[in-house]
Amino acid sequence: MPLAIPSLNAITSLISDQLSHHALGHCQLLTKSNICEYTVITTNGGCITAFEIIGMSRYLTDSTEEAYLSDVSKTLETIFRTPHRKIGIYLTRDPNRTATQLEDVFRSTQDSISRLGIEAKHFFEEQIKDLKSECSFERTILTVTTKSSISSRDSITIPTMVGESVNIDQMPTLAQNQFIETQSILQSHQAFCTSIQARLAEHITLEKQTSDRYLQIIKEEEELVALNQTKWRAKGIGDECDFALAENDEDFVTYPPLAWQLVTNDKERAYGDSSIIESNSNYIATVDREYFPITPEPFSKLLRSISSHIPLRCAYEFETGTEEIVTRLSAKKTWLMFFLFSKASRNIDSAINELTTYAEKGNGTLLGGALSVATWASTLDKAKEYKKEIIQALTSWGSSTVKTPDCTYAAYASSLPAFARKPSARNCVQPIDKHIITAPITRPAAPMATGGICSSSLDGRLFPIDPATSTQNYSLNIITGGMGAGKTVFSSIFNNTFIFGKGNSNLPLMGYLDFGSGVHNYISALRNWLPKEQHYKVELIQFLNQSGNAFNILEPQFGLDQLEEQERAFAGAFLCRVVNGTSSQSVHPKLADVMEAIISELFRTNQESPMPYTERLGVYSGQETRLHTEIQELLSSGHINISNTERKTWYLIRDKLYQLGDEYFSHARFCHRQGSACLTELMQLLTSSSTLRSRFATYKTPAGDSIIDYIIISLDTLLSRYSKIFAYQSQIDISQARVIGVNLKGITGNSSDAETVNTKKLFGMLGKYVAEKNFWREPKSFMPLVPPLYKEMYEKIIRLDTSMKKHSFGDEYKQYKSDEMDSLLDNSALIARKYGLCITISSQSVLHMPHETLKLATNLYILKMTNEDANYLAETYALSESFISEATRLVGMSNSSNFGRNMLYIGQFKSIKGYVVQILRNQITPSYLWNFASDAEDEMIKELAILRYGARDAYLRLAKLFPHGSALATIEARLKNSKFDSKRFTKEDIILELVGQLSEVSI
Repeated sequence: MPLAIPSLNAITSLISDQLSHHALGHCQLLTKSNICEYTVITTNGGCITAFEIIGMSRYLTDSTEEAYLSDVSKTLETIFRTPHRKIGIYLTRDPNRTATQLEDVFRSTQDSISRLGIEAKHFFEEQIKDLKSECSFERTILTVTTKSSISSRDSITIPTMVGESVNIDQMPTLAQNQFIETQSILQSHQAFCTSIQARLAEHITLEKQTSDRYLQIIKEEEELVALNQTKWRAKGIGDECDFALAENDEDFVTYPPLAWQLVTNDKERAYGDSSIIESNSNYIATVDREYFPITPEPFSKLLRSISSHIPLRCAYEFETGTEEIVTRLSAKKTWLMFFLFSKASRNIDSAINELTTYAEKGNGTLLGGALSVATWASTLDKAKEYKKEIIQALTSWGSSTVKTPDCTYAAYASSLPAFARKPSARNCVQPIDKHIITAPITRPAAPMATGGICSSSLDGRLFPIDPATSTQNYSLNIITGGMGAGKTVFSSIFNNTFIFGKGNSNLPLMGYLDFGSGVHNYISALRNWLPKEQHYKVELIQFLNQSGNAFNILEPQFGLDQLEEQERAFAGAFLCRVVNGTSSQSVHPKLADVMEAIISELFRTNQESPMPYTERLGVYSGQETRLHTEIQELLSSGHINISNTERKTWYLIRDKLYQLGDEYFSHARFCHRQGSACLTELMQLLTSSSTLRSRFATYKTPAGDSIIDYIIISLDTLLSRYSKIFAYQSQIDISQARVIGVNLKGITGNSSDAETVNTKKLFGMLGKYVAEKNFWREPKSFMPLVPPLYKEMYEKIIRLDTSMKKHSFGDEYKQYKSDEMDSLLDNSALIARKYGLCITISSQSVLHMPHETLKLATNLYILKMTNEDANYLAETYALSESFISEATRLVGMSNSSNFGRNMLYIGQFKSIKGYVVQILRNQITPSYLWNFASDAEDEMIKELAILRYGARDAYLRLAKLFPHGSALATIEARLKNSKFDSKRFTKEDIILELVGQLSEVSI
């Protein structure tokens, strides 16, 4: 006679009845798959895979949201008709975890600040405080469960005991041997997950989570704290088993090994309210929505109706399989035949008829759906208050029946991502579109996890910004905004994301080109952060046609005797712009080829006959006279020995000085500058070279002039007009600088005549080249150009440079826009990845940008939007009329709480199909604003406050007293009012008074 042994399900059900608050009573998670790292095996032999929903890439207006949800429903109709699947969607919003998330967002930034030795941590500490008060931690998890019923096993060996067969009733197949993972179930599950991800790619970005990460998420949700604050520890093979079934001496299964790891056994009903659980210093309340509304509305409406300070977790579970659902409905309908005298029964019968007709005749897809909502607080009264507000919100959302669950512990388990075997809420059958519209799948995407800037969605979801993120193929950024849009300040903090980039232990290479005071303020702020001995790493160049401003565009990098590829390309483009003058047309179709040949001839000549050393002092600036004098003394004293077989050239003496060590490194650099041919030598070559004249004798301008003569005249005009800049060897030494700022305002002025416009274009090209002079060291193309003497030095430099992103930033682009500049930028965009280069351009309108660069842009930050901008963006990025209307109204504005300004963000990411388009709030903490205050009066207040209170306290006090980042309005008001006083104040008096008032500010 067979020996009847109760099944494992029966055992656990019995335990569950007695100890329903234990994890053992509800957990369906058995073990991680040892075949697929993304799969967890359930106690009944099914599979679970979790995804994080990164979010909806496009900002949704009310009208586009409905269309979007309809599209998602249609996308999933076919695949959700198939049975044996459960889809869970779990949204968590928790203000209590916001600070921890923000610390993670800024962690790499703060680490880099520490390594750089810069006193700037307090800016980000204050930023965390500001964001914490207005934003919330948020995460949405999607789980896909495949039931074991999708595949049956026919070859299970029946165990025996004392020769008799043992009937193990409903024994879960995996419980017999945890290593038997049916290939067909797992393969079907993986295929379904891939299909879901592919179908939703147009609408939602899903990021597959490993089993370990999925279990960590459950643990975080269970303890309601960030993972690094939990007591999480995954059990190992040597740990004590909770429950075991042994089939033989060699294998066993612990059941369920994950239950006790994930859920702490400290849950009790709260004293005074048995519907609330007390766990881990939290009081947790849950509610179930029994029936979905007849006319459902999007989840966004529900979320907006719940106060943002209330933590919540919404747990949806949808069951697929239209045919099985129809079968169950038909069975229920048969049973209802005996009760049709009841009005409620007749209503149910009518609803079943409608659903089955929709499924069978209309070929519609039905889903069974359940929703549980959990909220929590540190006190019982608060938990009850939050629960009440959530019930009111659910009711006003259209849910006619919202109830406290019969089993509080079952409801709690149901709210954890795919943790429970079944939801506590009753299953409600609806057409797919009515279920999908209520799901939390319209939250704005946040593709970056960390960054030096953290914005937020309009309703408080954090949106970190890292321009050097690995989630994008490259970094090409556009920043636009008219006067008063905050473009300069945003650009400054944007540049700082590179200064404080992940892993930086030194300043990265950065070029900042501007047509105004923004670059001056930024460089000043950066120097104030650095110790005095590191100021040489940060240079500010203001081109003026005065002694000391000479810059040689033909000078190779130190130690080399020829230009790198990008340097040569610039020299040719710059000289072409000089020759073409104010004309937008080239004087000859082959002008670029002619320039390339002339430059090549110059360097060939200089390599054959390097420039000889001269004892006579030249046109020098700063320390150059001293350097030349000391070099002459070294030569005279024999410290530098030149044999009779060596040619006494500047480059030879450079090499010998370099070998003498660091003490003479500046002398060696001086020799390098003096030995490099400049435009004056180029002119001499053009006037004397018969080879060049004969080679290009047939090249004529439209007026019939010789192309060589035309070039000579053009260069002569340039050298005559800007002799202090172009006619001499470089007097500017930027070879050791890491951050180079260039201000073009002085040389170009404010005139708008054609000649001035051309000057802006010309010097715009020059400024960009100077700012990026040290960028062009791509190892494969650069190192073959380096002489053996300098290889070790450049290997060290390249190791440092390649460990950090380079950043090219240009502000007020329209001021120096030209065809050549557009071409240089387009080329830079194409080679950016090769050189580890990030590019950012800023101007007042997107229409000012180079067309090709704009098409390639990975990030657009629109701080203020004109109608022309709106039209261009709508056409380029397929933006709806309702979105453009809303964006035009919102972008550049602050909300009612004055928390930041709204900006339009558009970005491209590797894992996201299409563009991410969001309207974000950009909040800059007041102390950070003060760091970039640029008016003379503000600069004076900052300087005096830092002397008196120290940098950190000075900025914090200034931020409290003047939260808008400037005291100028207060100073001017005091000056105006002082005329009525017996003693009139000066600006200096008022500034000293304000600095004194800072002592009364509490921080």
